[in-house]
Amino acid sequence: MKVTLGPEWEVSTEHPDCICGHPLLVNRKTGESYGSGDLVPTDPPGVMTAEQVVFHLVIQNDRTIPDLKANWDLLDRFARFA
Repeated sequence: MKVTLGPEWEVSTEHPDCICGHPLLVNRKTGESYGSGDLVPTDPPGVMTAEQVVFHLVIQNDRTIPDLKANWDLLDRFARFA
């Protein structure tokens, strides 16, 4: 399962780094993956947890994310693995 959160990001259980189906935040351009508690470099320079990144992406893109309500379970599972 995966949900695209914008041009660069998705939450996915299909990435090779996923263990036991735990969802990860994946940078689609670099292939880097992050667990919900991992620190993600941001632009402007700084860091946020992957859970914070997902929260901001959902807030910014809630009207453009396909089937957001249908994929809410995946996002909820991502947040539970902090």
